Parts: sequence; structure tokens; C-alpha cells
Amino acid sequence: MKEYFTSGLLSESKLVLAVPGELKQILLLTDGVNNAKLVCYDVSSVSEINNSNVLAALVAPGANLFKQLTFPPLLFKAGLYCLLSGTGANYVVILSRES
Repeated sequence: MKEYFTSGLLSESKLVLAVPGELKQILLLTDGVNNAKLVCYDVSSVSEINNSNVLAALVAPGANLFKQLTFPPLLFKAGLYCLLSGTGANYVVILSRES
């Protein structure tokens, strides 16, 4: 059985994992006023980002406080980079490393 782990609460764009793995869940939090957007890419560095390697995207309206996305594990081959936008936004991803 795969072991999943959490990224912890993140408040900026970040290379979350630099090796292959699986993305299982995203929780996107707002400040209660401003919209938030998170786009996750299958890349090992920010310089590799383009529209063809988007793994998942999520938008949360500010008044909703949060939005959650759970799915069958999405495989990423290079790594997982999460691009965050929105004042006061935070996120948590649940993922696993390839064994």
C-alpha cells in the first residue's frame, strides 16, 4: 500500500517534490475575501512550466474560504510544482513518492 504524506500548509508557489510520485488531494484556502488559484505542474523546476504539463488546477472564490479536490491518484513523472495566486491564499497537497 502506498504511503501518502502532506506538504504541510504552504503560502507560496513551490516545488513540492522533485521526484516522480502521485498527487491525491488538494486543499486550497482563501482569506475569506480574495479569490485563490492553484495550478500543479508535472515538472522538476519552474523553468519547465508550460500549458502542456498541467496536472491539476483549482480555483476557490474568496467568500467560500476553501475548495477541495480529491481524485484517483494523478501520476507525475518529473516532480510536482504548485503555482499559487491570490492574496492571503494557502494550500495543502497530499501526495506520495514513487517507490
